[in-house]
Amino acid sequence: MPDALHERSDKEIRDKLSSGELSDKKASTARAILRRRRQERWQAWFNRHKWLAALLTALGLAGIFSIGRSASDEGSE
Repeated sequence: MPDALHERSDKEIRDKLSSGELSDKKASTARAILRRRRQERWQAWFNRHKWLAALLTALGLAGIFSIGRSASDEGSE
């Protein structure tokens, strides 16, 4: 029976990659699986913390506008 990488845990996949026991094709697939899982975890985290993203966006915009005002105030003097 073939080794189903997608059914293994991240730790098991990383261990197989670091030991070098995977062929080039399987190693490429394993890296893609880990990349996809990491992306899915980040996406889930961002979905749970939308309020934080909104807060950071608001702070960033406030910072940009306050810098723009102080620069235009200095130029008028």
